[in-house]
Amino acid sequence: MKLLKYFNSKKSGGGDCEVDYQSGSRTAVLRFRTEQDQKNVLGKESHQIQLGSAVLKMTVRFPPDEKTAAAPAPLKQEVPSDNVTKTSEVQAEAKGRDDVAAEETLCSTSAVLGKVPEDMSLEVLEMLVENIIKGMKSPSASFTLEIIHGISSVVVTFKTGKESTDFVARCPQNKMFTNKGFSVRPLELTRQVAIEDTQKFEKDYLYLYFEKAGGDVESVLLNEGEQFVITFKDSQAVQKVVKKKHHIQQEEFRVYPFYSSLGAVLYGKDRPCLKLPAAISEPTDDAVWRYLNDHKSALETIHSDLAKHFCSVKHEGSVVILRPVPSILGQKDAKAHH
Repeated sequence: MKLLKYFNSKKSGGGDCEVDYQSGSRTAVLRFRTEQDQKNVLGKESHQIQLGSAVLKMTVRFPPDEKTAAAPAPLKQEVPSDNVTKTSEVQAEAKGRDDVAAEETLCSTSAVLGKVPEDMSLEVLEMLVENIIKGMKSPSASFTLEIIHGISSVVVTFKTGKESTDFVARCPQNKMFTNKGFSVRPLELTRQVAIEDTQKFEKDYLYLYFEKAGGDVESVLLNEGEQFVITFKDSQAVQKVVKKKHHIQQEEFRVYPFYSSLGAVLYGKDRPCLKLPAAISEPTDDAVWRYLNDHKSALETIHSDLAKHFCSVKHEGSVVILRPVPSILGQKDAKAHH
């Protein structure tokens, strides 16, 4: 992508062109639309592209086996090798590969399935995705699923941005997808990460820590889910910090990407396993118990009000047993506490 942008620009002296490049190769073939653009590029002694803090230098020449023809001939550009040390060669190659990887990270590898029924099982969703991708050029593409409770959505994450893009394009062609009325969209790149162990950290400390560990920080806020959300000025900073293990005052912690459009964190394979809390039992005062027995409507009101808070009530004599209902695990803000 950077090669194409550079040789299409006035900076290179070029213009409208095509670039043939194979990942890992140190050469690329350029095909210009006009002979004048080709001559302009050849006329420059050297070319260079800025890759982060490094510079990739290139020379441009005709391919060795290319003969003069009426149409503009393809050019071959490569990192110079005869006039630089071996160290420079290795650095140039490494930077080139890193840049390709960086380009891939700038393309989202995830897609969001919307309007998914809350009672649809993970197994059914997996089979649906498998059926959709079986017609792709990479039918063996691996993926992970994360159900986002509370907003009827599922995030499908692939290894590459291309696989995700192909998946989004193929969804409307699937019969079950259309019959169920599902929606699909690419998941945006995020500039935010979240930390859940909020009691361990101070806001200002986190600001300075992530400015050092990731890059320019825009804000650090505590959200309603009791998570610190760190917003960077650049989405690449997120890619950088989520791959690391972090330590503050000798305590290890992890950060995960936060998506404001989902109102949720994506944990990937680290998603915590949620379990229902244990039931609790409490004895009831005899006078209160007699009153409830004599006034059934009051007892029904208690049951109804507690049900709104995902709690079921059972009576065993004068002992009241309070138990959380399974549907609480499907709530958007449900999370594991250690």
